[in-house]
Amino acid sequence: PQGPSSFAELFTDSLKQKDIDALLKPSNVEGINELTPEVILVTTVSYGNESLRTSIIGSSYLMAKILDIFPDKGTYFTDEDIRQKASVVVIGSKIKEKLFGDSDAVGEKIKVKDRLYRVIGTLPKKGQVSLFNADDMVVMPYTTVQQYITGTNYFNSIIVQAESEEIVPRVVKEIKLTLRES
Repeated sequence: PQGPSSFAELFTDSLKQKDIDALLKPSNVEGINELTPEVILVTTVSYGNESLRTSIIGSSYLMAKILDIFPDKGTYFTDEDIRQKASVVVIGSKIKEKLFGDSDAVGEKIKVKDRLYRVIGTLPKKGQVSLFNADDMVVMPYTTVQQYITGTNYFNSIIVQAESEEIVPRVVKEIKLTLRES
C-alpha cells in the first residue's frame, strides 16, 4: 500500500458473521488459538480545530493481544464495549501527538463522522505491526464501526492466530477451504 486509502483497498467486503462462526468450528478448522474480525476504513478524525485522515480499525481486544500492541496510557476496550457498540477509541501515538500535542488524550473526545468517541487509551510508539502502522491508527470496537460509521454488516478481514507456528500451513489451507465453502 502507498498510504491509508490504498491500504484500505486491500480488504474485502464479503466476510460475514457466518464465516466467523464457520472458522470457529473445530470440524472445519483445527488449531485456531484466537480470531477477531475487523472492519477497516480511511476517514477523517478531529479534535477541536485539528483534523486528519487516518485508518480506523474496528476490531476486538484480541487484535491487541495477537499483535502485542497495548495502551501505555489508559486501557483497551472490552468484550462488553463490543456488545454495547460503545463510543470509545484507542489511538496511536502519532494521532495523539497530531490532535492533542503534549496534552493527555485519555478522557477527551474525538469526532468521527459527526459522532463523538471517548479516548480510553493511547498506544506507545510501535511503528509497523503486521499490515498496520500502530502509530497512525484509531482502533474501535468493530460493532461500533459497523453501526455508526460504515453502516455495514460485513467484515473486511479476519486476524487468526494458530496454536503453533508448525501448523500454520494446515490452518491456512483449512481457512481457505472453509471460506470458499461458506
